[in-house]
Amino acid sequence: MTGDAPLFAGLFAHLGVAVLERVGDDRFRLLTDPPAWYAVLFEPGLASGDESRPSRASVFLEAWLFDAEQCWGGEGALVVKADTWTESDAEQREWFLDATAERRDERSLLLLRATPGARSERVAQIRRARESELRLREAARESKRAGEKLEETRQRAQAAEETARTTGELLASMGHELRTPLQSIIGYSDFLLTDITEAGLTQSIEDVETVRTAGRHLLGLINDLLDFSKIEAGRLELDPETFDVRAHLDELARLTKPLADRNSNRLLIDVDPALTELHADEMRVRQVLLNLVSNACKFTEKGTITVRALRADDRARFDIIDNGTGIDADTIERLFQPFRQAHRGIASSHGGTGLGLSICKKLTDLMGGEIAVESTLGQGSTFSVSIPVKQT
Repeated sequence: MTGDAPLFAGLFAHLGVAVLERVGDDRFRLLTDPPAWYAVLFEPGLASGDESRPSRASVFLEAWLFDAEQCWGGEGALVVKADTWTESDAEQREWFLDATAERRDERSLLLLRATPGARSERVAQIRRARESELRLREAARESKRAGEKLEETRQRAQAAEETARTTGELLASMGHELRTPLQSIIGYSDFLLTDITEAGLTQSIEDVETVRTAGRHLLGLINDLLDFSKIEAGRLELDPETFDVRAHLDELARLTKPLADRNSNRLLIDVDPALTELHADEMRVRQVLLNLVSNACKFTEKGTITVRALRADDRARFDIIDNGTGIDADTIERLFQPFRQAHRGIASSHGGTGLGLSICKKLTDLMGGEIAVESTLGQGSTFSVSIPVKQT
C-alpha cells in the first residue's frame, strides 16, 4: 500500500490518511497529499514531497514517536500502533487520530488517519464530564507515582554521574517508562477540560488545569533527561537551517513573556542590524536561549531582562542580561556540571533536574560555540552564548 501511495495521493487525503517517511530525527517527508487535518500535527510543509516536523502542540504524537523509534531503529516489532486520541484544529473542530509506525524494505514509515468528531448533546457532555472525574482521580494517582519515579531516577542518575554512558542508558530507559503514564495524564486532562468547559462546570476547571500543568512539567523534566542521555551517548544530531534572527527572538519573547510577567519583569530584545540570519539548528538554539531567559525571569523580580544579539566577524553572540539575585563565585565554578543548581534550595522552590545549564553547554559545544557567565551576587548576571553564524 505504501509503495503505491504517491499514485493515490488524492484518494488517501480524501480518506483522511497521511503517509510519511522518516528522513531524520523529528523530520518526515509527506508521500501523499495532505489531508484537511494535517496542519494540526505537522509544521511546516503542506504539500506532497515536503519535509516537516511534528508540532510541539501535539503532546500525544510527540510522546508516541519515542515508542515508534523502537520500531524504526530495528529494536522491536515491524509494526507499532498508537491508541486513538483527539486533537482540535484552529477552527475548534475535533479530530480522532490513529497512528501506525512500520519498518518496510529498510524504510521507516508513519501512517496517520483522522476522522472528524461530532459534538455530543449537552446531557451527554455532562455525563462524560462526570465519568471523566473518575479517570482524573486515577490520573492524579499516576501523576504522584510518576513524580516519585522521576525523583528516584534523578537520584540514581546523580549517583552515577562519573560514568556518563551508564547514566545515559539509565535515563533513556526510565524516561521511556515515565512517558507512558504521562500520555494518559495529559490526554485525560485535555479531554476533561474541554468537557467541563462546555458543560459549564467552571468550579472544576482550575483543578484540571493544575493536573495538566503538572503533567506537562513532568514531561519537560523527562525531556531534559532524555536530551542529556542522547548527548552523553553521542546520539543527538544537529539539523542546521537558515532562519531570521529577529523573528526567532520575537518568538522567544512571546514564549517567555508569561514567565517575565509573573515576577513583574520587563523583557527587552536588542538585535544588531548586522546580524540578520543564522545558519544553525534553530530548535537547539531556541532550547538554549529559552532556558537562559527562563532562568533570568525566575531569579529576577521587578527588574529587566535584556536579550542582546550581536555579530562579531563570523560568529553570533547572544547576551542574556538580568539585574536579579546574581550568583556567587564558588557556584559559578560548578554551574555547568550535571545536576547542579545555581542557587541552594532551588529544587524545592522552583523545581527542575539541575540539567538545564549542563544541556545548554553541551548543545553550545555541539554547535561549535561557547557559553560563559559573569555575575555579581545581589546585582545580576550575564550569560553569553557565542556560535558560528554558519554551521556545517
